[in-house]
Amino acid sequence: MGPNGGRSADFPQGKATEAVSHLSPDQVTADLNALADYGKKLGQQRQTICHWILLGRRQSFRFATNRPDLAAAFVFYGPPPDKEAMARIKAPVYGFYAGDDARIDATLPKQFKT
Repeated sequence: MGPNGGRSADFPQGKATEAVSHLSPDQVTADLNALADYGKKLGQQRQTICHWILLGRRQSFRFATNRPDLAAAFVFYGPPPDKEAMARIKAPVYGFYAGDDARIDATLPKQFKT
């Protein structure tokens, strides 16, 4: 989805992250589902998702709510989905957070705080 149908390297410096931030959540989920389905075709039976970039933090959680056969999700500093979406997660979610950041820590369910 780079400029003129190109790749991420075709974006001007710093603009790829900006472009990714404008993707719809449904598009990201569809792309991740396509990737997971392709992996299954190649024989990968268990899949995990790990994101740590600006957009990815939220998308790891979101994908886990939409992909019941996911083996695990690793979230680096991402806010959780709403309670109803959280209930749909079947895989273990491993969250990595700063211990003394009240802003993000206040959004985490009690089971995430250890």
